[in-house]
Amino acid sequence: MMKLSILLTATIKPSVVGGNFTVQERYEMYRSTLTFYSKVVGKRYNFVFVENSNVDLTSLKKEFEDKLNIEFLQFTSNAVLSDSIFSVDKFDNTKGKGYNEYLMIKKAILQSKYLNEASHFLKITGRYAMVNILTMIREIEYRCN
Repeated sequence: MMKLSILLTATIKPSVVGGNFTVQERYEMYRSTLTFYSKVVGKRYNFVFVENSNVDLTSLKKEFEDKLNIEFLQFTSNAVLSDSIFSVDKFDNTKGKGYNEYLMIKKAILQSKYLNEASHFLKITGRYAMVNILTMIREIEYRCN
């Protein structure tokens, strides 16, 4: 039987200066997305929120601990991400944000309780709510069963 988890990737405080949003605005975007999922999805599926800028997530954890089945993981950009003595991956901004996001996902797969219990996961950016998420989940479940 299929067991789906939802993986949300996040960078609340980007290391590259610039962009269109302040750190507080980005934080509120992630909070708004989690609020949407708490109302639409609730506790039907497990969520894994993976953040890589070492911003304090205490208030998000408190706000959503009773509204979502959610696991928060953080990997900082200066952390060494190693899954064995033979493989050491470091965040590298020169390789682009996609590379660093890949490393976040890789580390989350290795460390997340919810992802390890799942047979499948849906990766979504954590900053923007997928308003048709229930349709997507139904389609995933239909195709996987």
